[in-house]
Amino acid sequence: MVVAGYLSLGANLGRRRAQMTAALSAIHSHPEITVTAVSSLYETVAVGGPADQRDYLNAVAAIETTLSPETLLRFTQSIETELGRRRTTPNAPRTIDIDILLFGGLQSSSPIIPHPRMHVRAFVLRPLADIDSTLLHPVLNESVGTLLAKCDGGDDVRCIEGDGWWPSP
Repeated sequence: MVVAGYLSLGANLGRRRAQMTAALSAIHSHPEITVTAVSSLYETVAVGGPADQRDYLNAVAAIETTLSPETLLRFTQSIETELGRRRTTPNAPRTIDIDILLFGGLQSSSPIIPHPRMHVRAFVLRPLADIDSTLLHPVLNESVGTLLAKCDGGDDVRCIEGDGWWPSP
């Protein structure tokens, strides 16, 4: 069965845009995943972690997949590892971060779906709203647009390139 999902991507180390492009290309190259839409590219001040971190680039990708959420998570974590992510401390700078935001209408017993903090993160909600502002959060039953309007920090999320920044293969 094909399931629609949404992935958040972020990078603040190295060649940030290149890392984001490489991650999206790796996701799209999986035979059981199709990237159906990609948001604009945003730049955001780092939240948490060391005070001297470089700003993040952020985007969201809509996907269709036949993978289970657990298999998708393992796959995205393998991409992070391949692209140089080292898990040291929480909120540490990273070459790439890929989070599963939503997976169909699934409300998982695990803490990852829906992403537990997506509704309070403007750097996730703004790019997600680019793709579908009417999308409902399966637990809060509010649209992405409504959650974004309630979210602090929305003005700190700066669009730096439109939705054509990732040339899909």
